Amino acid sequence: MRKELVFITSLCLSVAMFGCNSSQQQSKDEAPQKAKATTAVQPAKKANWVVQLESNCGEEIDPAQCVASKGFSVDAEGKYKLGGLNSEEPVKQGQVSSEELEKLKEVLKSTLSASQLSGKKDVPLEPEVVEGTEAEIQSDDLIKISRSGEALQDLVQTQKQEQGSRLSFSMDKQEDAMAVHKAMKELAKKYYLTPFPSANACLDQVDAYQARVKSAQFCATDADCSYFDSEFNAINGVDSDYVATLDFENSCYLAKAPLVGNAQSINKDAESLRGDLKKIGEVCGDKKAKDDCRSELDYLWTQNKAPRCDAGVCKRQDGLKFNSELYPSS
Repeated sequence: MRKELVFITSLCLSVAMFGCNSSQQQSKDEAPQKAKATTAVQPAKKANWVVQLESNCGEEIDPAQCVASKGFSVDAEGKYKLGGLNSEEPVKQGQVSSEELEKLKEVLKSTLSASQLSGKKDVPLEPEVVEGTEAEIQSDDLIKISRSGEALQDLVQTQKQEQGSRLSFSMDKQEDAMAVHKAMKELAKKYYLTPFPSANACLDQVDAYQARVKSAQFCATDADCSYFDSEFNAINGVDSDYVATLDFENSCYLAKAPLVGNAQSINKDAESLRGDLKKIGEVCGDKKAKDDCRSELDYLWTQNKAPRCDAGVCKRQDGLKFNSELYPSS
């Protein structure tokens, strides 16, 4: 009997010790996993904001002729919407250029990085302050912003008055508010064609053409690429020291022959692309070009260098300059 008790006691002790050791070993094994879990790198949070402009041009102007009267908005990825106020469906959507999106981000930088909008400020704008700013106060404008999915909040507001205007803003600095107002008005002027919404037939033609041009930018080597003048004539850049083009940043035209592209693709489709531009002219009329900008040719000085293939896309060489005159005097 005593032997049996000794055996049972030894067995229980062994089980207890083994169980304890097993638990300790499991804890040791889990520790590195827990440490790894706590040091895992979280993916960067995707930017999520929308800026919306609504304008009122007054009773003397037909709302259809008032830019952004039905709403114009741009989001963090550069997608713009025409219309869409009060939960209505936008009439049209599109994409601003990467350069335009970066400029908008820059003027919004202080607002997007702040934990909350600053207190509202209200100041008068004398005529001499507003005149010549490229975003002259000609309408009552309300700019709202949504950050991280929040509800839209008033950011900048302008009101016309007989003498000057008033500016209300929920930003730290007045100059930042003016910069946001200017940026949104310039984008709206470019993309929100009037009369609205009938002018969107013009934008539809432009978008279809731009898609064709973009699809003809592909390349595998530098030899695939060529410069093109305003009539779609290929220019290799080595044998000619300039290219006459309408494809530059401040060009008036909504659609024009591309400065660079895949030589074989554009040469093959040149006649069809010319036909697209002609149709755009017929549909858009005087809306094929923006107001208050240059409609003349610019001249890209190639320095006798051919365009390059960069990450599968044809691009002009870095450092090349445009001149508004073929042989500038200075």
